[in-house]
Amino acid sequence: GPIAAAIFAIADKLMSSSPDNRNYFAILVLGYSMVYTSANSALKPMTMTQLVTGHLTKVGNALTDRVLEGKKMWNAGTMTSACILVSFMGGGALGAKSL
Repeated sequence: GPIAAAIFAIADKLMSSSPDNRNYFAILVLGYSMVYTSANSALKPMTMTQLVTGHLTKVGNALTDRVLEGKKMWNAGTMTSACILVSFMGGGALGAKSL
């Protein structure tokens, strides 16, 4: 709807004004998760689960490595996945709320 369109417009503006800055990525995830929430509500497939499985696996593996093996550093990919999951959950919640 209009909220998702506004989110995509904001991300586009951020991306075009500063292409080297990747902060717009979380905003894009927020917008896409709102779209997927709407599609999931209308079509009733397991859309949400399929989209986050890989990111949950990556974050889960990183957490167990950190706890069991004592690794002190996070992988850059793990932090990206964590940000995507947080943004996706926020967008999903906003999308569900706007339905």
